[in-house]
Amino acid sequence: MVEGMSEVSTTTSSTTVAPTNMLDTEVTDVAAYNVIAVGGPAINAVAAELMGLEFPAVAATSGIAEGQALLSLMANGDNWALVVAGYDAENTLAGASLITPLLVQKL
Repeated sequence: MVEGMSEVSTTTSSTTVAPTNMLDTEVTDVAAYNVIAVGGPAINAVAAELMGLEFPAVAATSGIAEGQALLSLMANGDNWALVVAGYDAENTLAGASLITPLLVQKL
């Protein structure tokens, strides 16, 4: 179950940038990118940083309740970040399944 869903409005610009896949260990400056971080703060250092947590943040320290997923859109310097995380891998997958159709439409 994903809580806190709300309506989102988007704007577009005339600049097109090809998506780039990176591992969390390859990112040296998170704020330099528009980011979609998938994976909880227990396994994804970028997600932990964006959530303001020390890596690795597991169980109760993650701030994600057991059986829950988190979808969080936030300012990231001059860019934006979307964190898709769950209490465990199954919950992360459930959260990701909600946004995947939207991302596919935009790409």
